[in-house]
Amino acid sequence: MADSCPKCRGRDADGPAVVQKCAEFLLPKSNISDGLLADVAVSKFVDHLPLNRQEKIIGRAGVDFSRSTLSGQVLLAARILEDRLGSLFRSELMKSALLHIDETSLQVLRFSDVQSVKQAYMWLFKSTGDRPLLWYQYRPGRAGDFLKDFLSDFKGDILMDAYSAYESFAADKDIRHFLCNAHARRNFFEATKGLHEHIEAEEALHFYRTLYRIEARLKAWRANVSKMLYARGRFSRKGFALFHVWLLQQEKDVLPGTKLHEAIRYALNHWQGLTLYLDHAHAAIDNNSAESSIRPFVIGRKNWLFAGSQRGARASALFYSLVQSAIANGLEPYWYLRYLFTQLPMTKSDEEILNLLPHRVTPPKA
Repeated sequence: MADSCPKCRGRDADGPAVVQKCAEFLLPKSNISDGLLADVAVSKFVDHLPLNRQEKIIGRAGVDFSRSTLSGQVLLAARILEDRLGSLFRSELMKSALLHIDETSLQVLRFSDVQSVKQAYMWLFKSTGDRPLLWYQYRPGRAGDFLKDFLSDFKGDILMDAYSAYESFAADKDIRHFLCNAHARRNFFEATKGLHEHIEAEEALHFYRTLYRIEARLKAWRANVSKMLYARGRFSRKGFALFHVWLLQQEKDVLPGTKLHEAIRYALNHWQGLTLYLDHAHAAIDNNSAESSIRPFVIGRKNWLFAGSQRGARASALFYSLVQSAIANGLEPYWYLRYLFTQLPMTKSDEEILNLLPHRVTPPKA
């Protein structure tokens, strides 16, 4: 027969009065349940509702939870989650053969004792494959030294833009740095707005439409590695060769200092990185995967405007990592957070915690 629970021990005439463990909550001694905590987190980090609006919504139901109370519970939950699964989450991320990386700005109201708004950044690291993980990392700046520390154990490739700090990092670590063709294409799109450049800029976009059409067909056909490399080698490489000839010719004819000339120079200066994906099936033509994944943070930022403190920024990063990874793996975010909050307190080993990460959880049928 099962032992009685040590937290509420008692006996009936026939044996232990309690034969099942008491429920454990993510926030011990808190008046906020796992379900309410999950709802608050999803409302802010998925539905972009700031805590002051949630305070009013909850208040209309006759429940008195102040914004400061909600904020304190979210911060506490983030600290517990970081302590329990943060390092394991990042270790799983580092197993990816390629990481999509992007970053966006973030204003932080308080830096330690400095009472002024400071410019910081939220970074995104996204793994590849059918079950990706997304890790958001808050940093006070954009310096490339951060990558050396965060990716110190990473052995794969990176796909990001051509910022000089990233190029230096890739060169120092001797890893492949795939560049985003969407950045190069965007430069030509901006040039189409010019009065005297739009015809030539449209010609450049025509080359890119052909290249992207090839990638779209490969994705629709679910092409394997050999078919993808064959198609890229035969068709995409030919398209890039024609594009390169066009760029060299236009560089001579286009007036320096114009948007079109800048777009041409960018493409030629970064040609190797832009075409590197042709020989590697695990790499995409662009970094749109990361850009689309960081967009939810950008949308949320328009609602809550800034992070109150660095601690708050780190808490936001952790919750965005969990909910966006859940969504990327086909999990309903509220269901996943509530499942995580109820199961995590009962885990004992690292393997049990790993099985709670979004890429290992099987979506419920209902």
